[in-house]
Amino acid sequence: MTQLSKEEADLHKAELDIADAEHRVGNQALRVERLRQDGHDISDAERLLASMRRMTELLHDHRELILEQMVRPPEKAATHG
Repeated sequence: MTQLSKEEADLHKAELDIADAEHRVGNQALRVERLRQDGHDISDAERLLASMRRMTELLHDHRELILEQMVRPPEKAATHG
């Protein structure tokens, strides 16, 4: 596997992870709202939602790192002289 194809595979995986995380965040936000409407204590559900949102942000950061690696020229091997 060439370096670019590995990075492309990493990017694809990161994008799948982001889509999954965003779907889960949306579902959790709906749960929180339903709990709120039903008069339940939502403090734990909101903390979980905040953690899920932070994790999604980190996944976006990871995706950006992969993109940066893809455009960065490869480093040359050090020569002994």
